[in-house]
Amino acid sequence: MSFGEGHPALDKNTVFRRTFRFLLFPQGNIDFRNWVKKATIHYYENTIKMEIYDYGDTDEWIEQVQKTPQTMHLIMMDGCGQVLSGLRLAECYGVEHSVDFDYEKSDVLTHVLTMKYKKMTRNTGKAAMKMLSQ
Repeated sequence: MSFGEGHPALDKNTVFRRTFRFLLFPQGNIDFRNWVKKATIHYYENTIKMEIYDYGDTDEWIEQVQKTPQTMHLIMMDGCGQVLSGLRLAECYGVEHSVDFDYEKSDVLTHVLTMKYKKMTRNTGKAAMKMLSQ
């Protein structure tokens, strides 16, 4: 298989988004950032289902999302932590939340959270980096 001239795969500066290293946080409060283990976006239903790692204040953060719709940012990074792109999810609120406790496993505790959102905006490059300071 060959790519035609001008195909993005032939440009050495092309960055392909990967499916790892995601960070989720509410706008204006990066202190409540949560590492995302897995995220599934249902574009037609305006929902995002995530599995997020628990590290202390995760319950407090989830309670906030359930009470008050918030603008959330999902940042995608490369293996070195450089921001590649981001999604801005306006007016997110929780619709489902569960945690599996299993005596036979010693995995890190994760929360499965499904949120609805009104509008999604995609950002890349510098615009995505700027999301970290909002």
